[in-house]
Amino acid sequence: MARKNELASPISQFLGVSVVAGILVYGGSLVLSGESDLSASDFITYIIIFTQVLNPAKEISRAFSNIQRGIASAERIFGVIDTESQIKAPAVPKPVSEFRTAIEFRDVAFAYEDKLVLKAINFTLKKRKNHRVGRPFRRREIYLGRFGSAIL
Repeated sequence: MARKNELASPISQFLGVSVVAGILVYGGSLVLSGESDLSASDFITYIIIFTQVLNPAKEISRAFSNIQRGIASAERIFGVIDTESQIKAPAVPKPVSEFRTAIEFRDVAFAYEDKLVLKAINFTLKKRKNHRVGRPFRRREIYLGRFGSAIL
């Protein structure tokens, strides 16, 4: 998808220049041969106006494309948000008296359906400290946030 977006601007630029060149060659030959009702100055004015309309038309097309991608993204996000959690709260939860220093996860595993994705993950979340999972300076980092008063 990203490659298509990267090619869209150069391709539309090439097509715009090609159309202007075609109009210039064909229209110019008609004007110079006298087969057209346009004078040379009217034809040049037409070319200038036509080239000024190309960029706003491309921007409208680009905005419409971005809106369509935004709608598709929003539908996917709302689909995830509206999904009911399959994790059920225990009938008799263990009481937590207080949260002093940290929460430790030992040998955590996670699977989608039957496919194990994470296996034997261990980490500790310290109180009042930001934690992130992922590579530094990447957009896909997951911030686990500040723990402390939000937990209890």
